[in-house]
Amino acid sequence: MKIVIFGAGGIGSFYGAMLAKGGADVWFVARGRHLAAMREKGLRVESLFGDFSLDAVKATDDAAEIGAADLIIVSVKQYQTAEILDDLQSLIGDETILLTFQNGIDGHAQLAERFGAERVMAGVPVISSNLIEPGFVRHVASGEVTIGELNGEITERANKIARAFGNTVIPIHVAPNVRETLWHKLLWNAGFSSVICLTGCDSQEVLSLPETREIVEKAIAEAIHVGKAQDFNFAPNHLELLMESTAAKAPIRTSMLLDREAGKPLEYEAITGAVVKNGKRLGVPVPVNEILYAALKAIDRHNRRKIADSAKLL
Repeated sequence: MKIVIFGAGGIGSFYGAMLAKGGADVWFVARGRHLAAMREKGLRVESLFGDFSLDAVKATDDAAEIGAADLIIVSVKQYQTAEILDDLQSLIGDETILLTFQNGIDGHAQLAERFGAERVMAGVPVISSNLIEPGFVRHVASGEVTIGELNGEITERANKIARAFGNTVIPIHVAPNVRETLWHKLLWNAGFSSVICLTGCDSQEVLSLPETREIVEKAIAEAIHVGKAQDFNFAPNHLELLMESTAAKAPIRTSMLLDREAGKPLEYEAITGAVVKNGKRLGVPVPVNEILYAALKAIDRHNRRKIADSAKLL
């Protein structure tokens, strides 16, 4: 299977490396120093599943040189999707599948509009994996993946993708209701990603302070109410399970915090914004998420202005 990882950050690089190690034909679409490092010395991975290095990887910043792919894993930030649609077009063949590995609940929408919903599947990676430096990825928590068709069918192509992952040690599941699984992941992000980004603390630090723990719990509880209003199913003690499982993991510094520290735009619209938008649409109050959303929006605007000002000086 010819697989293209479009968006070789902490998550895309990790899963791409694992698939390549498992024998898949993997291409990475990347840029900048990370691309240069992969071309020069390959890709090094520290992982809960075992450390390893790939001495040589296929990496490019020009998707057109790759040709048609069997599977494209789209792992760019959701707000970047519109920017890559033309590049993705050069990778599309008769049987190409687009699989989203993105935060939020509707990352597939733009892909479906451009390439047709029949080409698009949703993936839900539950993982903490960060790009430590160019050419070096560190995986510190979880790692399992759920994939599924948007229409809820269990198809042979979904099983084919699962078999490709099956050649690695990554736990993978094919789900009949992947949209519900996307919402399950959103719950964690709505609470933890937002508060971790705003405070600059890791997950364990957030949990250790009663005040920040309470904010996380309230944000997740609101998101659960919004999900239930759409007939998604959650365990009666789902909130408690999320808090307990996070407490049992190594400290997590989310990608949104890393983006804030690097002065980059934030992926808040896909996470907290999704809770707020759907809460308003369904008439479900989400006051804590609204406050988190406003604070994240201010930081995002600040970072974007600094980026724009720096560009003017070039």
